[in-house]
Amino acid sequence: LCEVGSDLAVYFSRTASSLGLAYAMSGRLTEGVALLERAAAHARAIGFAYGHALVVGMLGEARLLAGDVDEAGRRGDEAIALARQYGQRGYEAWALRLQGEIALALAAPDVADARFEEAISLAGVRGMRPLLAHCGLGLGHVRVLRDDRAGARAELTAALAEYQAMGMPYWIARAEDALARLG
Repeated sequence: LCEVGSDLAVYFSRTASSLGLAYAMSGRLTEGVALLERAAAHARAIGFAYGHALVVGMLGEARLLAGDVDEAGRRGDEAIALARQYGQRGYEAWALRLQGEIALALAAPDVADARFEEAISLAGVRGMRPLLAHCGLGLGHVRVLRDDRAGARAELTAALAEYQAMGMPYWIARAEDALARLG
């Protein structure tokens, strides 16, 4: 699938990026980042306009999980630029959420809040329920940074309810953990 001249070349970037992010989210960061780097380079090499923003955004997500906030930020910016270049508003919403998470990592609640709200605006009209729940979880963390426990509890509880309704166990656990840390 990796051969640039192959009819199946386009599938490598999408498949490898999904697997790479799964590796990163399960704690296999080195393998995940390496696979995502390869997928992003491959997408660039074949001119994969349709999904390139998503692939780069996934790489940014993995870099953030690995603690490389600066590189995650660069990849987040690149993902937004690609999504806007190709008019891919859904991928733009995912990249904006990533920028919100990066701002949280930098303890910049105002920036995080703005990015999550931008992502919600784009995701809401597109019915992107998982992304909306992720943004709600992020907004809960913003409220924690602002020492707004009631607001945090409300955002986190709403995100948890959405994750439960969609049957997303990984994210249910994250939302429950965030609520438990509130006390």
